[in-house]
Amino acid sequence: MVRRRPAAGQQPAVYVYARWYGTRIALWDPEKSVKMRPLSARRRRQMRQRRTCTDCGEVFHVPVWGMCGVCEDRAVRHRADLCSRTCQDCGTIFQTPTPARNWGDGMCLACHERLERGRRVARSLAERSCRRCLAQLYPLTVWAAMSEREQAMADWHCPACDREIERERAQAQRQADRARWDGLRPAIAWAQNFLADPEAYSVPDTETIGLTGTARIVEIAVSTVSGTVLRDTLLNPGEPIPAQATAIHHITDAMVQDLSEPSVVGSSVFINVEEARQAEPPPPPPPGQLRQ
Repeated sequence: MVRRRPAAGQQPAVYVYARWYGTRIALWDPEKSVKMRPLSARRRRQMRQRRTCTDCGEVFHVPVWGMCGVCEDRAVRHRADLCSRTCQDCGTIFQTPTPARNWGDGMCLACHERLERGRRVARSLAERSCRRCLAQLYPLTVWAAMSEREQAMADWHCPACDREIERERAQAQRQADRARWDGLRPAIAWAQNFLADPEAYSVPDTETIGLTGTARIVEIAVSTVSGTVLRDTLLNPGEPIPAQATAIHHITDAMVQDLSEPSVVGSSVFINVEEARQAEPPPPPPPGQLRQ
């Protein structure tokens, strides 16, 4: 076969547009081309080597760059068969594939049993050791003599780790308190002002005839934070007082039968604290009517 190349100044005879190349391919007129010098023996050997299968030795018309397709498929099947018959742990090659009981881990039965023994020993050590520092808490003989209930209720940490865990919990609680301190600052300031001048704030207290939301009021009292009673008024609920309520606040129907109802008294019960402080203090209420 004669090798040829375009002559100097020769133009392509035609162009072919190949979609898979994304460009055009030039075709030359062989009659106008010039001959090339023949390839050297070394170059011919290299080209033949690229077209030769390294396994079966067959020479192809195109480069194969190693093994041909048939030999490659045969090698893949051979590697798969060898891998299925080889233990992935000890490397022993068997005549048959490894048993399916190994759950696809590729180990032989001896290696699998050895691994299971190691897992049992590690599990036993983990159950008998501190979960934090891994210090052994119970000897093997003591652990074997314990029942399943005793093993389940055994300590998980050594005393040193327990103290460390308690310190970490206390530190975390202090950090959480410091994190929410800004949110509690207004409430703390209000409580400090409240306790600084207990006479400047009044607290209402009521007694009803029941525990439901519609129970009628039979007594309204107003006192300061320090305990000074500013107002204590009995009211007529407009209905009989149950015995259960009387047993708690000791107010009977006879004590309120001639008094006004809550709707008549209204907001006149809540008097100004400064006026009550300047006025003469009222007499103490009967026992049981105001619980401080």
